[in-house]
Amino acid sequence: MSGDSAADPLRRATVGQLVRALARQGGDRTVFRRLRARYCVQQVARCCELEGRTVVDVGGGDGWCAEAFEAAGARCVVVDPFPVPARTGPATVVGDGYWLPLLEGAADVCYCSDVLGRIPDPVGLMDELIRVTRVDGMVCLAFTNWSSPGGHTRYPVRTRPLLRHLRGRSDVVLVEAGPRYFPRPLRGLLRVPVLRGFAVQVTLRRCR
Repeated sequence: MSGDSAADPLRRATVGQLVRALARQGGDRTVFRRLRARYCVQQVARCCELEGRTVVDVGGGDGWCAEAFEAAGARCVVVDPFPVPARTGPATVVGDGYWLPLLEGAADVCYCSDVLGRIPDPVGLMDELIRVTRVDGMVCLAFTNWSSPGGHTRYPVRTRPLLRHLRGRSDVVLVEAGPRYFPRPLRGLLRVPVLRGFAVQVTLRRCR
């Protein structure tokens, strides 16, 4: 994999590329971060159109996913308590995920990656993500399950209670819940508990 291919926003990123980039990165993680952001945005694009849409990236203050969303044709607004302005650009809002400084229904797509394990109330954050998403818009969450090898973050995030909460809401439909870096043809293996516990992606559609 060349540096040029990693920098090309139109090329698809694969799990194999991510593994190779992680192994080769040395002290510079730029190639890996750009590929990972592109891969994450591809996962979102499987479930909804991004061209011309407004995406709110909650907790994306490093700007990598914002860059990938923009490359996919979306307008991306980053909300983060500690953004990096040089990376996120002018469409950045300093704010807390529990009280997003946005109107209800402001986003076509609300995206939140690797935040739930750093906060004490993940359900409260999810409720706020749903609030700022328009009817028929999409909410995309990504996190690492507490039971996985890398999941012992400051606050435990367990998939089953989160999904139970979401299924109990009448204003969202669960579109997809599965592993973030698992090839789709092999998802039948998720019946194996140890495989089910890794990085998780959840996609919701707000229905009212």
